[in-house]
Amino acid sequence: MSNCAIVGINWGDEGKGRMVDLIARDYDIVCRYQGGNNAGHTIVNEYGKFALHLIPSGICLPGVVNVLGNGVVIDLESLCGEIEALQNAGVPVTPENFKISERATIVFPYHRALDGLEEARLKDKKYGSTLRGIAPVYSDKYQKKTIMMGELLYPEYLEKRLASILEWKNLTIQNVYGADAYKLEDMLAWCREFGSKLAPYICDTSKYLYEAEKAGKNIMFEAQLGALRDIDFGIYPYTSASTTLAAYAPIGAGIPFAKLDESIGIMKAYSSCVGEGPFTCELFGAEGDSLREAGGEYGAGIGAGSWGHSGHSGNTIHGGAGERLYFYSGTVNARGGRLAAGIGGGFQGRGSHIYMDVVSVGATINIMMAASLAAGNTILENAAKEPHVVDVANFLNSMGANIKGAGTDVIRIQGVPKLHQTEYSIIPDQIEAGTFMFAAAATQGDVMVKNVIPKHLEATTAKLIEIGCEVEEFDDAVRVVSSKGLHHTHVKTLPYPGFPTDMQPQIAVALALSEGTSIVTESIFENRFKYVDELSRMGANIKVEGNTAIINGVSKYTGAHVSAPDLRAGAALVIAGLAAEGITIVDDIEYIERGYESFEEKLSSLGAMMEKVSSEKEIQKFRLKVG
Repeated sequence: MSNCAIVGINWGDEGKGRMVDLIARDYDIVCRYQGGNNAGHTIVNEYGKFALHLIPSGICLPGVVNVLGNGVVIDLESLCGEIEALQNAGVPVTPENFKISERATIVFPYHRALDGLEEARLKDKKYGSTLRGIAPVYSDKYQKKTIMMGELLYPEYLEKRLASILEWKNLTIQNVYGADAYKLEDMLAWCREFGSKLAPYICDTSKYLYEAEKAGKNIMFEAQLGALRDIDFGIYPYTSASTTLAAYAPIGAGIPFAKLDESIGIMKAYSSCVGEGPFTCELFGAEGDSLREAGGEYGAGIGAGSWGHSGHSGNTIHGGAGERLYFYSGTVNARGGRLAAGIGGGFQGRGSHIYMDVVSVGATINIMMAASLAAGNTILENAAKEPHVVDVANFLNSMGANIKGAGTDVIRIQGVPKLHQTEYSIIPDQIEAGTFMFAAAATQGDVMVKNVIPKHLEATTAKLIEIGCEVEEFDDAVRVVSSKGLHHTHVKTLPYPGFPTDMQPQIAVALALSEGTSIVTESIFENRFKYVDELSRMGANIKVEGNTAIINGVSKYTGAHVSAPDLRAGAALVIAGLAAEGITIVDDIEYIERGYESFEEKLSSLGAMMEKVSSEKEIQKFRLKVG
């Protein structure tokens, strides 16, 4: 027998649901012991996609019993919705695998209303409630003025109790907040509608858990939110309304005598949590938005607020419930233009059906690599289709992997026991090639780019032709001629085969020298316009509104001292410098060098007058050299 508590170390939103899903198969029972539907997690598995706020994620595992303990506060309507969604998708939810404590507290509609009324009263001093009624219902619980789940089974007693409580509650709703009173008949009807659906699941869970523990069953206790939101030990008053610590698990589950054999604390590299209101430190604006986008920090039904205090309602779990991956150290050695790699340990894993909420090249590649050595089959849906993905799949297949469908949105991987050594030549980089193509466009040049795959450049080529360039394709080369004035156009970045986000700064530089007004919409990364201020110093006329840049073309750029904010933006500023009158100095070129090998040498071979300098003296020498 083993009792384990899963607890968040930060403010919640650390990935507890993910951990429960990963290890719940080793337990007989998963028990929620506090909190309500103010947070949750999304599950994506063979049954479909579900946003769960009350039911533990172990519900999708055969043989695992899921329990809502006495410490949980339950919104009847929300819980019925979760059960219905699961059952409609074929997930069995029965009194055998799902049990609700008769002593768990009910969240009524008036609790939700009070949550919103108080936050509205506080205005800019709000605590950051999720408006699910959690704080008001816990407050009522300690005032002994709430209804427990077991009372739903006794209608006559329920009516008397609720009448007394509602009379008291309406005094606050009407006289403090000036809102409309709640009617007893409406609340009773609400209880009958949803309580009748939940009645089969209500039982003495304390007795059930006691007998299960005595029989040697393994129990996992699942917390909501994190330790730093604990009502006693969190950053008061910006806390949850309940005790989130592992020590409370046996009490909130209804078996206070139980001993915890293990506590697992979950944390992540940065913090985010549910709701609005102040946070210990917060990151707003484009940087915060970019980090939120990169981390997928959007909730399962609650919505987004500020970064740090993001409004995220939980975690996204990809794959079948219960699989585990074990990674061990490997080695990678660079030898000239080759890489020698080897695995230093072992790997264990199980195939799974995975649906990606967001198309991601990096995630697709990592899943393919892991699945290649995982036992069984893995199906990856909504996969990235970039040439890089196909190339990695071909590379892995050359080592003995069995990957099919790379380049489509569904990839199937049959795991193999091991991979063998191979020699493999990687494909040309279409982003580097596209950068030189837009350099030709912006500088009115004539450039032949060799050792490319023209098929991979179709989106780039189409836009170059659209703005007035001539493009000639060969078997392994492409020629761009820009001899006339450039035309305006509209561009929207999309996953492959759409226009790549990594080419957005480069085309913006060319469009800023075109006739008319162009619009560039960035749909992949929100923080991709950091170069605009730098480009404006050179004379560009660009206005950014959200994820859209409105570009009014100018006749020329003027040389200026600018800084590269990132890899692709840095390359774009170099292109602008080549097209500008006078001398342009680009600082922070380490970004550029990270993605472009011998960049200045290649451009110099095309006729560019440029040098890599490291001091003011070298800058002056360059000025004298070019006159």
